[in-house]
Amino acid sequence: MGQIQMEVVTRKFGTTSDGKEIHLHSMWNGRVQMDVIDYGARIVRICAPDMDGSITDVALGYDNADDYLANRTSFGALMGRHAGRIDGARFVLNGEEFQLEANNNGNNLHSGKDRYSRRMWETVSADEDGVVLRIQSPDGDQGFPGNAVVTVKYSITDDNGIRIEYDACSDKDTVFNMTNHTYFNLDGEESDSLKDHVLQIDSDHITEDRGDGVPTGGIVSVKDTLYDFNVPSDLANRLGSDELSNGGYDNTYLLKGEGFRKVAYLESKKSGISLDVYTDMPAMVLYTANTLSETGRYGAHHGPLSSICLETQYVPGSIDKGDFDRCVFKAGEHFHSVTEYRFRDTYPDIEW
Repeated sequence: MGQIQMEVVTRKFGTTSDGKEIHLHSMWNGRVQMDVIDYGARIVRICAPDMDGSITDVALGYDNADDYLANRTSFGALMGRHAGRIDGARFVLNGEEFQLEANNNGNNLHSGKDRYSRRMWETVSADEDGVVLRIQSPDGDQGFPGNAVVTVKYSITDDNGIRIEYDACSDKDTVFNMTNHTYFNLDGEESDSLKDHVLQIDSDHITEDRGDGVPTGGIVSVKDTLYDFNVPSDLANRLGSDELSNGGYDNTYLLKGEGFRKVAYLESKKSGISLDVYTDMPAMVLYTANTLSETGRYGAHHGPLSSICLETQYVPGSIDKGDFDRCVFKAGEHFHSVTEYRFRDTYPDIEW
């Protein structure tokens, strides 16, 4: 089947408490669909064909804007200015200490409660090239220095990739570490299990943490452990193990290679849907919804270990800790990063 130019349709999705319209932008390239909203720059829906040709919704989400406005979960959320945990909700930059909101056991998680995923973004453009959203983040916002302009571009590539492109710049030295928190289940939105999923990650090490998700600055080899995914591995054989925190994963993997490259693979043996993760980031947080309990689209219940997040980013807290690539950017320097979740066209003969 020949390539089809990506189409974008925009419609009203809801209204914020102060009367601002929330818009849903729906993208489609003939094989894959992605819906995003300008509230929180969130991915609402991702659809791909399964082995039977059925349109399968593989990203957890809600039916309506009110559920997103309630901010109960991070379904499809864009995390910023810093994704992940920062030890003690503080960091030192250029000799100056900056205090953040302590919203997670004395630490800062995803930049605090007033994170980017809980704000309205401006829609810059929505056309066949993609959807570009932008937000202004003033000096001192969330505790971080510098007036920042942050943009994200969502698009679907010709090879069925869900492409997320970040760009940010500040007038002061600051921190940028952004990611997307989509919860995937390749069996479909109504599935409540990862038992049929296979995962592979190109990584020999995870970051050491203190048991609360905060990196110490050290690293740990994954060899001969349940954390080793260098070869495709059945999640059914690992999830629920007493050796894992809450029976699942919430770990930062140090990715092999440099530049934009394939770093991970996820497949459902049940639906036949599979995707490759490409990124230019040095790390990826693997999270298996260890404590999730939420009702999503279609009234489906999503419990612990029901979905998986593959969050490409810098190592959380690498502002001033550990021998990692730093998430610090000079005044006027651009943070720019690209991640793709590229669906394999395993069944090209299936017509939608």
